[in-house]
Amino acid sequence: MTLWLAMRYSFSPQGRHRSRSIRLAFTIAVSMAAVLIIISIMEFLQEGRLERIRNVRSFDTVVEGDFTDEISALYPDFEVFSYGEADALISGHAARIRFIDDDYDGGVMMLGGEMDSLVVSYPMLFSLPDSHSASVMLLSEGKSGRVLPSSYSFPISGVYTTAMGREFDELYAFMPLDSMPAGIGMHTALKGRDVSKELSAIGYDAVSWKESESALYSAFMLEKMMMYMVLLLLFIIISVSMKQTVRIFYEERTPEIAELMILGMNARTVRMSFRLSFMMILAIGILAGYVLALILMPIAGNYLDAIFHRGTGLAVPYDGLFFLSLFLIAVTLAFTAKSRRRAEELPLEDILHE
Repeated sequence: MTLWLAMRYSFSPQGRHRSRSIRLAFTIAVSMAAVLIIISIMEFLQEGRLERIRNVRSFDTVVEGDFTDEISALYPDFEVFSYGEADALISGHAARIRFIDDDYDGGVMMLGGEMDSLVVSYPMLFSLPDSHSASVMLLSEGKSGRVLPSSYSFPISGVYTTAMGREFDELYAFMPLDSMPAGIGMHTALKGRDVSKELSAIGYDAVSWKESESALYSAFMLEKMMMYMVLLLLFIIISVSMKQTVRIFYEERTPEIAELMILGMNARTVRMSFRLSFMMILAIGILAGYVLALILMPIAGNYLDAIFHRGTGLAVPYDGLFFLSLFLIAVTLAFTAKSRRRAEELPLEDILHE
């Protein structure tokens, strides 16, 4: 009986109940889809940036020293490789040089030449006085433990690029690992998962990418918090609209509520029927919003791919969908309870008389 009444007052063509319910469900669906797409785009942009940082500059876990064999044995399912890195002056320009071998998996893409000697990016190449060779001053640790400068001259054997672009390419150069001078510190990188705490617990000097990029990571977290603050404002706007809709819904159905109670129907059953009526409309709106987001996200994803030249598309933020749905359900229950109490304050005879 309760479900039948809820269906009756939600989708009956009499009294324009059906058209009002459809408009309400459409409004909820559009609001839901808009918020989901906004969350998805923001997470796409932020996660893409963090992923590029983890793949190119600061890997998931970096251990001081060359422990490739030991860490590979501990984590055989992850990519493990070693490299050397040192601060340098390349023809007077401050940079960092990484000494790598064929196992290095840091997203280096060769645009020309070979990894035989010094490899630079095009932005760095254009800033050098000579495009064929460069003077390199390295800071390395001597036998006494002091950090001392050492000067070299290397031919430029190739040009590279990475997914991070100028942010990384302007500051980094590469050389073969077998040409690394003595005294350069070695690092072992692991890609796939942050296991820095596990490795530190067994004696390794391990650092996670979050620690290496602490300032940038904090900035991203602040940006994410601000994003959710903006979305909270959208939720508040949606809740205000929901409050108005609930009030109109109950005002239009107050005579029906009075009639059912005068006919002898239990007051609790009447209240549950009308609350369920509105919750059914809300559920349809949430489901329609989810479907609408699924339809529109590939279109928005293709547009972003065309701008950022990345093949990864947008994904539905199911955590956002879950919390937004809970938020709408909570505010709807609160507003329906308030509107119901207000509707029941008037005597039934006065309601029918009006």
